[in-house]
Amino acid sequence: MVKEFKYFLLVLFVIGIIAQKMSAELIINKISDYELMNSQIIVMGDFNCEPDSEPIKILNNLLDDGITAGKLIGPKGTFNKFDNSFVPIRRIDYIFTKNFKIEEYHHIDNKRKNNLCISDHLPVLIKTNSH
Repeated sequence: MVKEFKYFLLVLFVIGIIAQKMSAELIINKISDYELMNSQIIVMGDFNCEPDSEPIKILNNLLDDGITAGKLIGPKGTFNKFDNSFVPIRRIDYIFTKNFKIEEYHHIDNKRKNNLCISDHLPVLIKTNSH
């Protein structure tokens, strides 16, 4: 049996605190407008915001930050600056959920065969069991 869930993918503008906050509010408003509070929801992407920022706090009021719900595997951060010797500490990429049970939350720090970074951001992956 296939279960349905709602998925939002976004990139918040790297500069512009007001735009970032308004984007987070827009996502929350759309979840409410579409009456999705009882649905399984995933909101993920490059938020260009650290965990203590206003946009992340707005999202945390309604959604569950996967990293707090599951076991983190990988480095704390997701932004590596394309530096293959740098251990990422700044977290700016997220997966938020609603009505999911997160078992694992991964920041994947794999390198290419030539040891260069795949991207300046680490991929984020969750392992989940739906309710």
